[in-house]
Amino acid sequence: ISMSIYRLLLAGLVLPVLLSLVSGCASGRFAPGGWSGPVVCGQTLYVISLDGDFLGIDLSSEAHTIRDLTPRVEERPTSLFGCSGGPVRTLIAYASPLISGSTAYVATYEGDVYALDVETGGKKWSRELHGQIVGTPAIPPGEEGPLIVAAGRHVYAFDPADDWEEYWREPFTARGKVWCTPAIYEGKVYFGDLEHYFYAVDLDTGDLVWERHFQGLALSTPLIVDGVIYLGTFESRFYALDAETGAEVWSQTPGVVTGRAMRKIKGGLLVDIGVPAFVVEPGDPAAALRAAVASLQSRQKPAAIILRRDVIT
Repeated sequence: ISMSIYRLLLAGLVLPVLLSLVSGCASGRFAPGGWSGPVVCGQTLYVISLDGDFLGIDLSSEAHTIRDLTPRVEERPTSLFGCSGGPVRTLIAYASPLISGSTAYVATYEGDVYALDVETGGKKWSRELHGQIVGTPAIPPGEEGPLIVAAGRHVYAFDPADDWEEYWREPFTARGKVWCTPAIYEGKVYFGDLEHYFYAVDLDTGDLVWERHFQGLALSTPLIVDGVIYLGTFESRFYALDAETGAEVWSQTPGVVTGRAMRKIKGGLLVDIGVPAFVVEPGDPAAALRAAVASLQSRQKPAAIILRRDVIT
């Protein structure tokens, strides 16, 4: 046998072995890990761990009993030589869980959405979407209406009252990937994308109402109070927009944080930025936002609006 034929035969034997080892033993090693924020509902802390487990931790007693609510899947197939790939990391999540009544909505970076029983973890419904999910799903205030999920460039609406069928005739397609958590306010869904656009979409139909272009990424989750959208962008500006039209109400460039950036105060933290800052009391963000607008109109531009947390001492 000539040397060239010998080499071809050898390559034909070695290549399948290498592919088998890679597929069976190294699969998933370089997958993103995810870091999902915890959520407290009632006396339970819900969290998705870096190991891919969805856990419910009881806060009502010192025992802090942990319930495993993770949806189960089969293990990866073994390789040709019996090297097991190990169990699939079920939940790689950047989005926080969304708790609504007896249902926990969990969305993964890989595009899977689950509706799980908050007590047992039993799967009520799941859907595989085409696109990575980074932002937390959203539901309308009062928990009546469709579940909104952004996956890649697409924003979906599912109807929990109709066996989670698609609520819109087709998903809304943005110009870029949507990584923020959508906000729902008075019949509209608001969100930004990685192409510097911000959208208002009709909650009932999924049709575009208006869009606005910024000079920087619009990744932050908008806060909407009294018909005004408050939104920060990567162009280092903070905007107040009319929720109906998208017109700018006001905008500002935040002040520079000094070396004494953070001071502890009773019940919260105060940022020292050399200009007025507003501490938002729990449950009443509207009052502080109205004060911030009044200050801006009197030429005392606020550089920060801070959520007061009584758990910080």
